[in-house]
Amino acid sequence: LSIVGNISMDSEATATWPQFGGNQSIASHSTKGPKNAYTIFAFNTSNTVIQSVIAGSGMVFGPAGSYIFALNGTNGKLLYTINGESAIEGVPALYDNEIIFANASGFITGANIYNGTKLWSHNVGVSVDTPIEIENGYIAFGAGTGIYLANPYNGSIIASNTVAVISPLEASAPVYFDGEFLVTGTGSGVQNYIYAYALAGSSLVQLWKLPLSTS
Repeated sequence: LSIVGNISMDSEATATWPQFGGNQSIASHSTKGPKNAYTIFAFNTSNTVIQSVIAGSGMVFGPAGSYIFALNGTNGKLLYTINGESAIEGVPALYDNEIIFANASGFITGANIYNGTKLWSHNVGVSVDTPIEIENGYIAFGAGTGIYLANPYNGSIIASNTVAVISPLEASAPVYFDGEFLVTGTGSGVQNYIYAYALAGSSLVQLWKLPLSTS
C-alpha cells in the first residue's frame, strides 16, 4: 500500500490559482502549482490490496485480505487494524465517525474510525458485490440479485429490490439523485440500461429504465 503525493512546488502558491485555470484566455490551464510527484510513505499489509483505499479525518484506510488497516495519513504509521472475519468486499465508506464495510460472508459492519472498535454488524444474507455507498443518509449497496438500503447506525435493512432483471449487479452500486435511486444493469441482457427506484416503505419500487446506448 503506497501513498503518492505532489510535494514539490513552483514559487507561486496554489492559493493564488484562479478557479478555472490560469486566466480567462487560457481557461483550465495553469503553469504554476504542484509538480514532481513522489512517494510520501509505503506500508506493507502482507496481503493483496484489491479494493480502493479511502481517506478521511486525517487517516487512510486500506482493505487487504480480511483486514482493514488504518494509517496516519501524514506518515503512514499503523494506528490499528480491523478484523473483517472474512475477505473484505467492495470499497468501505466513512459516515459520521464510522467506517462501514462488508465481507464475503454477507455481513456489513460499522466500526469507530478513531480506534477500530466494532459498533455493530448485520448479516445481509448474501455477499455484498458493490462498493458501500452513503446515499441520502442510507447505506446503499448491491448484493446477490438486488439492491439494498440500510440504516447507517446498525446495518438493519430498510428497503430492497431483488428483481432478477438487474442481476448480477457485479460492480454497480445505487446512487441517489432528486428523489430516486439510480443503478445500472450489468448482467446478460440488461447491460447498457439505467434503472430508477423510489423508496416506498420497505421496498424500492422501479420507476423507469432507459438505455444508455442505442447499440
